[in-house]
Amino acid sequence: MNEKTLNNENLLAEMLCISDTKWVLGHWYAKIILNGRTVPDFSSMAGMSQDELGHTRAMLNYLEQSQGLPEHQLEFGRGVEQVHNMELLDDAPKSWADFVVSVYLAENALWSMQEAYVEGSNRAVANLCKKFAEEGYFHRIYIEGWLAALEGDELAQATKSVHDRLAHARQWFTESTSDNLLGSGERTMSLAQCRDHFEQAVQKLSETLGIEMPASIESTQEWDFVRRRATGSRMPARLWEYVVPTSEVAEMARRPLAVSVKDNIDLFNEKKVKDETAPFFDQ
Repeated sequence: MNEKTLNNENLLAEMLCISDTKWVLGHWYAKIILNGRTVPDFSSMAGMSQDELGHTRAMLNYLEQSQGLPEHQLEFGRGVEQVHNMELLDDAPKSWADFVVSVYLAENALWSMQEAYVEGSNRAVANLCKKFAEEGYFHRIYIEGWLAALEGDELAQATKSVHDRLAHARQWFTESTSDNLLGSGERTMSLAQCRDHFEQAVQKLSETLGIEMPASIESTQEWDFVRRRATGSRMPARLWEYVVPTSEVAEMARRPLAVSVKDNIDLFNEKKVKDETAPFFDQ
């Protein structure tokens, strides 16, 4: 395999780690809208969901075009075992505090990775990641407001959430023995540097909640460096069904435009109308 092909494959895998995580995160926001505390929460989560799903669609469209893949192949042509979403978002939030901590970690992990591409040599990816980071900035500000408003039992719930979920976010930055994307200049920071940026957000979380963050512990699980998940893992079936529903109506709705535009929907069947009205005209 030549270096260019290897870089293309590595870039595809890493961009899928970003876009697939946004894909799931967007569905998290959509599902939790009705659990908001205030009317502004409802509209904010609706906007966050639209942002994340829009980012996903933009990146997947770019990847399909640049990699010569069929339309919507990456969105609907992959099985759950081929999706690169962050394990942090596999389990549904158990409380409002757990939701807020989880999306804070996910948003900041995504931001840390996107920033590493803004000055990269691939200008298409750089521009996409810059736009994603700019819009994600407002998400992070709003989530920080949610965190600051936690009190009483919710602070204890938030502390438990940190202990349950932080390790998954940290593991997302696990480095392999080689880093072709850094060497090619497409990514301008190593994964270790991206994690350092992420840890700044972790420290801010510690200060907001008034708790000490758990120490980083190296995982003993085998690691899939392509999907950035534990080897052989996948999102739960219920979450996958929510992200890509398999009902007949859903499958009809998500057909590519190139297919649906050729539909021949006969809204006016002349022969049928003539037959049904024949008795009337015969009078």
